[in-house]
Amino acid sequence: MKIKDLLLKTKQEFKTLGLQTPDLDAELLVAKALGKARLEILINLDCELSKAQLSRALNLIELRKQYMPIAYITHEKDFWKHTFYVDNRVLIPRPESEAFLELTLKYFTDKNAELKILDLGSGSGCLGISVLSEYQNATCLFADIELPALEVAMRNALIHNASDRCKFVHTDWFSNIHDHDFDLILSNPPYIDTEEKLSDEVYNYEPHSALFGDLKGSQAYIDISSVIDQYINKDGVAFFEIGHHHFEDILAIFKSNNNLEYVEVLKDLNGIARCLSFKCTKNKN
Repeated sequence: MKIKDLLLKTKQEFKTLGLQTPDLDAELLVAKALGKARLEILINLDCELSKAQLSRALNLIELRKQYMPIAYITHEKDFWKHTFYVDNRVLIPRPESEAFLELTLKYFTDKNAELKILDLGSGSGCLGISVLSEYQNATCLFADIELPALEVAMRNALIHNASDRCKFVHTDWFSNIHDHDFDLILSNPPYIDTEEKLSDEVYNYEPHSALFGDLKGSQAYIDISSVIDQYINKDGVAFFEIGHHHFEDILAIFKSNNNLEYVEVLKDLNGIARCLSFKCTKNKN
Protein backbone atom coordinates (compact mmCIF):
# COMPACT_ATOMS: atom_id res chain seq x y z
CA MET A 1 0.00 0.00 0.00
CA LYS A 2 1.20 3.52 -0.77
CA ILE A 3 1.19 6.36 1.74
CA LYS A 4 -1.49 8.21 -0.23
CA ASP A 5 -3.79 5.18 -0.20
CA LEU A 6 -3.47 4.72 3.56
CA LEU A 7 -4.08 8.42 4.15
CA LEU A 8 -7.16 8.48 1.94
CA LYS A 9 -8.65 5.44 3.66
CA THR A 10 -7.85 6.74 7.14
CA LYS A 11 -9.20 10.22 6.52
CA GLN A 12 -12.50 8.78 5.32
CA GLU A 13 -12.75 6.57 8.41
CA PHE A 14 -11.99 9.48 10.72
CA LYS A 15 -14.60 11.66 9.00
CA THR A 16 -17.19 8.92 9.44
CA LEU A 17 -16.37 8.83 13.17
CA GLY A 18 -16.92 12.58 13.41
CA LEU A 19 -13.39 13.50 14.46
CA GLN A 20 -12.87 17.25 14.32
CA THR A 21 -9.60 17.23 12.35
CA PRO A 22 -9.63 13.96 10.38
CA ASP A 23 -7.09 14.96 7.73
CA LEU A 24 -4.55 16.32 10.19
CA ASP A 25 -5.01 13.37 12.55
CA ALA A 26 -4.39 10.85 9.78
CA GLU A 27 -1.28 12.66 8.57
CA LEU A 28 0.19 12.96 12.07
CA LEU A 29 -0.35 9.30 12.87
CA VAL A 30 1.10 8.00 9.64
CA ALA A 31 4.09 10.31 10.03
CA LYS A 32 4.60 9.07 13.59
CA ALA A 33 4.43 5.44 12.48
CA LEU A 34 7.06 6.08 9.82
CA GLY A 35 9.28 8.14 12.10
CA LYS A 36 9.11 11.10 9.73
CA ALA A 37 7.89 14.67 9.75
CA ARG A 38 4.37 15.30 8.48
CA LEU A 39 5.65 17.38 5.56
CA GLU A 40 8.00 14.59 4.56
CA ILE A 41 5.20 12.08 4.05
CA LEU A 42 3.10 14.63 2.18
CA ILE A 43 5.82 15.08 -0.45
CA ASN A 44 6.36 11.33 -0.73
CA LEU A 45 2.78 10.14 -1.14
CA ASP A 46 3.70 7.50 -3.76
CA CYS A 47 6.13 5.68 -1.48
CA GLU A 48 5.24 2.07 -0.76
CA LEU A 49 4.80 1.07 2.89
CA SER A 50 6.57 -2.01 4.19
CA LYS A 51 4.57 -4.56 6.17
CA ALA A 52 6.14 -3.35 9.39
CA GLN A 53 5.39 0.30 8.60
CA LEU A 54 1.80 -0.47 7.69
CA SER A 55 1.33 -2.52 10.86
CA ARG A 56 2.65 0.31 13.05
CA ALA A 57 0.43 2.83 11.31
CA LEU A 58 -2.69 0.69 11.59
CA ASN A 59 -2.06 0.19 15.32
CA LEU A 60 -1.91 3.94 15.89
CA ILE A 61 -4.94 4.54 13.70
CA GLU A 62 -6.94 1.99 15.67
CA LEU A 63 -6.21 3.85 18.90
CA ARG A 64 -7.51 7.07 17.36
CA LYS A 65 -10.63 5.26 16.19
CA GLN A 66 -11.24 4.55 19.88
CA TYR A 67 -11.11 8.34 20.43
CA MET A 68 -7.76 8.32 22.21
CA PRO A 69 -6.35 11.87 21.89
CA ILE A 70 -3.66 12.31 19.27
CA ALA A 71 -1.23 13.68 21.86
CA TYR A 72 -1.45 10.48 23.92
CA ILE A 73 -0.88 8.34 20.84
CA THR A 74 2.13 10.29 19.56
CA HIS A 75 3.30 11.36 23.05
CA GLU A 76 3.85 14.85 21.65
CA LYS A 77 2.09 18.17 22.05
CA ASP A 78 3.23 21.57 20.84
CA PHE A 79 2.92 24.34 23.41
CA TRP A 80 4.28 27.88 23.16
CA LYS A 81 7.56 27.41 21.24
CA HIS A 82 8.29 23.79 22.13
CA THR A 83 7.10 20.22 21.83
CA PHE A 84 6.38 18.45 25.12
CA TYR A 85 6.16 14.78 26.01
CA VAL A 86 2.69 13.84 27.27
CA ASP A 87 0.87 10.69 28.26
CA ASN A 88 -2.30 9.92 30.21
CA ARG A 89 -0.64 10.80 33.52
CA VAL A 90 -1.05 14.50 32.69
CA LEU A 91 -3.48 16.86 31.01
CA ILE A 92 -2.80 17.69 27.39
CA PRO A 93 -1.54 21.30 27.15
CA ARG A 94 -4.11 23.62 25.58
CA PRO A 95 -3.41 26.69 23.43
CA GLU A 96 -5.42 28.90 25.80
CA SER A 97 -2.90 28.19 28.56
CA GLU A 98 -0.31 30.12 26.57
CA ALA A 99 -1.93 33.17 28.20
CA PHE A 100 0.40 32.45 31.12
CA LEU A 101 3.37 33.19 28.90
CA GLU A 102 1.82 36.34 27.48
CA LEU A 103 1.25 37.71 30.97
CA THR A 104 4.70 36.71 32.20
CA LEU A 105 6.41 38.48 29.31
CA LYS A 106 4.24 41.54 29.98
CA TYR A 107 5.07 41.81 33.67
CA PHE A 108 8.70 40.74 33.59
CA THR A 109 10.32 42.67 30.77
CA ASP A 110 13.90 41.92 31.84
CA LYS A 111 14.77 38.62 30.19
CA ASN A 112 17.87 38.39 32.39
CA ALA A 113 15.88 38.55 35.63
CA GLU A 114 16.68 35.86 38.20
CA LEU A 115 13.04 34.96 38.67
CA LYS A 116 12.02 32.40 41.25
CA ILE A 117 8.96 30.60 39.87
CA LEU A 118 6.43 28.16 41.28
CA ASP A 119 4.44 25.99 38.87
CA LEU A 120 1.67 24.90 41.22
CA GLY A 121 -0.15 21.78 40.05
CA SER A 122 2.45 21.48 37.32
CA GLY A 123 1.24 18.44 35.37
CA SER A 124 3.47 18.07 32.30
CA GLY A 125 5.56 21.06 33.36
CA CYS A 126 4.78 22.91 30.13
CA LEU A 127 4.10 26.21 31.90
CA GLY A 128 7.22 26.41 34.04
CA ILE A 129 9.53 25.02 31.38
CA SER A 130 8.19 27.46 28.78
CA VAL A 131 8.87 30.36 31.15
CA LEU A 132 12.37 29.04 31.84
CA SER A 133 13.05 29.02 28.11
CA GLU A 134 12.34 32.76 28.02
CA TYR A 135 14.30 33.66 31.17
CA GLN A 136 17.65 31.92 31.19
CA ASN A 137 18.50 33.01 34.76
CA ALA A 138 15.18 31.89 36.24
CA THR A 139 14.54 28.81 38.38
CA CYS A 140 11.31 26.89 38.89
CA LEU A 141 9.79 24.64 41.53
CA PHE A 142 7.30 22.18 40.05
CA ALA A 143 4.67 21.07 42.55
CA ASP A 144 2.01 18.42 42.07
CA ILE A 145 -0.06 16.07 44.21
CA GLU A 146 0.39 13.28 41.65
CA LEU A 147 3.81 11.61 41.59
CA PRO A 148 3.22 10.23 38.06
CA ALA A 149 2.64 13.78 36.83
CA LEU A 150 5.90 14.93 38.40
CA GLU A 151 7.68 12.13 36.55
CA VAL A 152 6.40 13.56 33.27
CA ALA A 153 7.50 17.08 34.26
CA MET A 154 10.97 15.73 35.10
CA ARG A 155 11.14 14.06 31.71
CA ASN A 156 10.23 17.30 29.97
CA ALA A 157 12.82 19.22 31.96
CA LEU A 158 15.44 16.78 30.68
CA ILE A 159 14.18 16.99 27.11
CA HIS A 160 14.41 20.78 27.16
CA ASN A 161 17.76 20.94 28.97
CA ALA A 162 16.27 22.76 31.95
CA SER A 163 16.86 20.21 34.75
CA ASP A 164 19.63 22.23 36.37
CA ARG A 165 17.15 25.06 37.00
CA CYS A 166 14.28 22.86 38.19
CA LYS A 167 13.19 21.34 41.48
CA PHE A 168 10.24 19.02 42.01
CA VAL A 169 8.07 18.51 45.07
CA HIS A 170 5.23 16.10 45.82
CA THR A 171 2.65 18.18 47.64
CA ASP A 172 -1.03 18.96 48.09
CA TRP A 173 -0.90 22.60 47.00
CA PHE A 174 1.35 24.42 49.51
CA SER A 175 1.44 21.77 52.23
CA ASN A 176 4.98 20.57 51.44
CA ILE A 177 6.42 23.78 49.99
CA HIS A 178 8.97 25.41 52.27
CA ASP A 179 10.11 28.34 50.11
CA HIS A 180 8.33 31.62 50.78
CA ASP A 181 9.88 34.01 48.29
CA PHE A 182 8.54 33.33 44.82
CA ASP A 183 8.42 36.14 42.29
CA LEU A 184 5.92 34.37 40.06
CA ILE A 185 3.33 31.68 40.76
CA LEU A 186 1.58 29.91 37.90
CA SER A 187 -1.36 27.59 38.45
CA ASN A 188 -3.93 25.80 36.33
CA PRO A 189 -6.01 24.05 39.01
CA PRO A 190 -8.79 21.51 38.37
CA TYR A 191 -11.79 23.76 37.75
CA ILE A 192 -14.44 21.70 35.97
CA ASP A 193 -17.68 21.03 37.84
CA THR A 194 -18.02 17.30 38.54
CA GLU A 195 -21.47 17.40 36.96
CA GLU A 196 -20.30 19.03 33.73
CA LYS A 197 -20.51 16.86 30.62
CA LEU A 198 -17.23 16.40 28.75
CA SER A 199 -16.48 14.76 25.44
CA ASP A 200 -15.61 11.08 25.56
CA GLU A 201 -12.16 11.96 24.28
CA VAL A 202 -11.46 14.06 27.37
CA TYR A 203 -13.48 12.14 29.97
CA ASN A 204 -12.24 8.68 29.07
CA TYR A 205 -8.56 9.49 28.75
CA GLU A 206 -7.41 12.59 30.63
CA PRO A 207 -6.74 12.38 34.41
CA HIS A 208 -9.84 13.30 36.38
CA SER A 209 -7.82 14.61 39.32
CA ALA A 210 -6.51 17.37 37.05
CA LEU A 211 -9.89 18.11 35.49
CA PHE A 212 -12.57 18.13 38.17
CA GLY A 213 -12.79 20.34 41.24
CA ASP A 214 -15.18 20.19 44.17
CA LEU A 215 -17.63 22.99 44.96
CA LYS A 216 -18.45 23.40 41.27
CA GLY A 217 -14.77 23.74 40.44
CA SER A 218 -13.95 26.35 43.10
CA GLN A 219 -12.35 24.29 45.87
CA ALA A 220 -8.76 24.50 44.63
CA TYR A 221 -8.94 28.30 44.37
CA ILE A 222 -10.29 28.51 47.93
CA ASP A 223 -7.44 26.37 49.23
CA ILE A 224 -4.79 28.31 47.33
CA SER A 225 -6.07 31.82 47.95
CA SER A 226 -6.13 31.48 51.74
CA VAL A 227 -2.35 31.05 52.04
CA ILE A 228 -0.73 32.15 48.79
CA ASP A 229 0.40 35.52 50.14
CA GLN A 230 2.72 33.66 52.53
CA TYR A 231 4.65 32.19 49.60
CA ILE A 232 5.06 35.15 47.28
CA ASN A 233 7.30 38.18 47.51
CA LYS A 234 5.88 41.64 47.96
CA ASP A 235 5.03 42.87 44.46
CA GLY A 236 5.27 39.31 43.19
CA VAL A 237 2.53 38.16 40.83
CA ALA A 238 0.36 35.07 40.50
CA PHE A 239 -1.53 33.89 37.44
CA PHE A 240 -4.45 31.45 37.48
CA GLU A 241 -6.32 29.79 34.66
CA ILE A 242 -10.08 29.65 35.18
CA GLY A 243 -13.00 27.98 33.45
CA HIS A 244 -15.74 29.70 31.50
CA HIS A 245 -18.41 31.33 33.67
CA HIS A 246 -16.01 31.31 36.66
CA PHE A 247 -14.64 34.83 36.50
CA GLU A 248 -16.79 36.55 39.14
CA ASP A 249 -16.68 33.63 41.60
CA ILE A 250 -12.91 33.12 41.43
CA LEU A 251 -12.23 36.84 41.57
CA ALA A 252 -14.30 37.10 44.76
CA ILE A 253 -12.42 34.19 46.31
CA PHE A 254 -9.03 35.82 45.80
CA LYS A 255 -10.22 39.27 46.81
CA SER A 256 -10.99 37.81 50.25
CA ASN A 257 -7.22 37.75 50.81
CA ASN A 258 -6.41 41.35 51.68
CA ASN A 259 -2.76 40.95 50.65
CA LEU A 260 -3.68 40.29 47.03
CA GLU A 261 -4.62 42.92 44.49
CA TYR A 262 -6.46 41.99 41.32
CA VAL A 263 -4.59 43.27 38.30
CA GLU A 264 -6.32 42.06 35.15
CA VAL A 265 -7.88 39.18 33.27
CA LEU A 266 -6.68 37.92 29.92
CA LYS A 267 -9.37 36.64 27.56
CA ASP A 268 -8.95 33.93 24.95
CA LEU A 269 -9.73 34.26 21.24
CA ASN A 270 -13.41 33.55 21.98
CA GLY A 271 -13.61 36.44 24.43
CA ILE A 272 -13.79 34.13 27.46
CA ALA A 273 -12.01 35.19 30.65
CA ARG A 274 -9.16 32.71 30.84
CA CYS A 275 -6.28 33.87 33.02
CA LEU A 276 -6.50 36.01 36.17
CA SER A 277 -3.51 37.93 37.50
CA PHE A 278 -2.91 39.17 41.04
CA LYS A 279 -0.15 41.08 42.78
CA CYS A 280 0.96 40.68 46.37
CA THR A 281 0.80 44.16 47.87
CA LYS A 282 1.86 43.68 51.48
CA ASN A 283 4.67 42.05 53.38
CA LYS A 284 4.12 38.39 54.25
CA ASN A 285 2.54 37.71 57.62
